[in-house]
Amino acid sequence: MPTVTKLNRGQSMQELAHEVVAQLESGGVVAVPTEWSYALFASAIEPLAVQKMMEFEALCASGAVDENWHTSSLCLVEGGQVQDYASTMTPFMQRFLERCWPGPIDVFVPANESENGNLLSVLPEITREFISAPDGRIHCSCPSHPFVREIVTQAEFPLIQLAPGICSTGRTASEIIDINHGVLEQTSMIVDDGPTRYHQPATHVTLDGESWGMLSSGLVHETTIKRMLNQMILFVCTGNTCRSPMAEGVCRSLLARRLKCSTDELIDRGFNILSAGISAVEGQTATAHAVEILLSRGIDLTTHFSRQISHEMLAQPDFIFTMTQGHRQALLSVVPELAGRVDLLSPDHEDIIDPYGGSQADYQQCLQLIESALQRRIDQFLLQAT
Repeated sequence: MPTVTKLNRGQSMQELAHEVVAQLESGGVVAVPTEWSYALFASAIEPLAVQKMMEFEALCASGAVDENWHTSSLCLVEGGQVQDYASTMTPFMQRFLERCWPGPIDVFVPANESENGNLLSVLPEITREFISAPDGRIHCSCPSHPFVREIVTQAEFPLIQLAPGICSTGRTASEIIDINHGVLEQTSMIVDDGPTRYHQPATHVTLDGESWGMLSSGLVHETTIKRMLNQMILFVCTGNTCRSPMAEGVCRSLLARRLKCSTDELIDRGFNILSAGISAVEGQTATAHAVEILLSRGIDLTTHFSRQISHEMLAQPDFIFTMTQGHRQALLSVVPELAGRVDLLSPDHEDIIDPYGGSQADYQQCLQLIESALQRRIDQFLLQAT
């Protein structure tokens, strides 16, 4: 029987991941927890290890163990790696992967058949067979479990994964051993993290050029994926209690009016509109003057609570609008690669001054500047969404 090691979420996680990577590098097969099940991992460049994985898969197909254990994929650390194995990598595909990974959405992409300039061509033939679907697409996954991400990050070689289906979701390592004894008794090591977080398998989709399609519904539903791919607009100010929530509310109102829908329906019409602050205190309500003035426009800010900007929040928006040049520079000093997506809200590149602590007249003037800027930008949002 293999060694079963309990996962400690403390400092030992990196050390344990290092041990797992050493096992994989030497040709071993290791059972590791993912978000929704325990999966087998092996090195993609070790033919004997891949052969073991194929034998395990054959055991499943023969009914010797859990018949749902048959999902074989290439395990990647981030979406940009897909271009090393796929025949194409369009901006749409990149956007899809940025929005959906890491997470329980597996993608099937067209294989790069070229013999040069891609990593797929240098993988052993047995590995290419293992990660290929019947239609020739390459099956890629990117689990979000922190331990798996530590393993994939540490490994200096590509990894393959064999993940069970729905019969093994939500179970502990010991339960998986009982169900799949014929497989797991031949592994080098099992890492036990208790019951998995989710009880449904990963969703499978095709991804090609400018489109995606559902292959099998799992943890992430089709509607959720569509919403994840919405055009995302983020407004940024200092404390996220005056200017940026006002801009968020006005933007929602203008878009809903143009699309002839309610603001609640915008998310299903292709728009996610958000706001945050570069120095915000989490959970603060919008200021009284901001709430009062927008209410006169039929816009409700009473449910707004401030949010601090984060790296994760900055990674996804199509548009990021700041109120001042100072806000823009603050964001770019931390994430320079945002330069093409961060702009001042004012098309004339004028600062919109903070009304915080000012009179109602100050807020009214601020709102007029925000409304004027958004009225000039609204067509830009609608055009990109088509």
